Amino acid sequence: MQKCTDCGQKRTLNDCGQCHECSQYEREQNQFLCDSCLLPTDDSMERQTKGDAMDYDIVFEYEMRVIQDDLMLCSDCTMVACNGSHGADIEPEQLQRTETGLAKLGKHLVPNFDSETGDGLECFSCIPCDSCGSDLAGYRARFSILGN
Repeated sequence: MQKCTDCGQKRTLNDCGQCHECSQYEREQNQFLCDSCLLPTDDSMERQTKGDAMDYDIVFEYEMRVIQDDLMLCSDCTMVACNGSHGADIEPEQLQRTETGLAKLGKHLVPNFDSETGDGLECFSCIPCDSCGSDLAGYRARFSILGN
């Protein structure tokens, strides 16, 4: 038990230093301070004893759902969103625009395409990229943003 950075009470804290109650506001506003804010806390676990072993059934307090759908990203933004910028053969200015655009879309951006069937992929499109804003014709892939 440590002291919460927001309310000052001694409680079990998330990685960001907030207790479960204080991080609830960030959950409701879709603003997460750390990855553990997405995970259930001790209060949301039900403990079951089976012989000598303990099992935990995790009960999530919220469900992830699609907040925004049908975002179309260009090939550069798709590559960086899926694989990160390491090893990307992109000009520095374009990489900066890509990373800035992806940061604005948030960390809950997920691919919403099927590379095997082609669903959610457009091989040649003039639709502006929803991340970097590029309107150059070319590849576009569909993404979604998840939240609560």
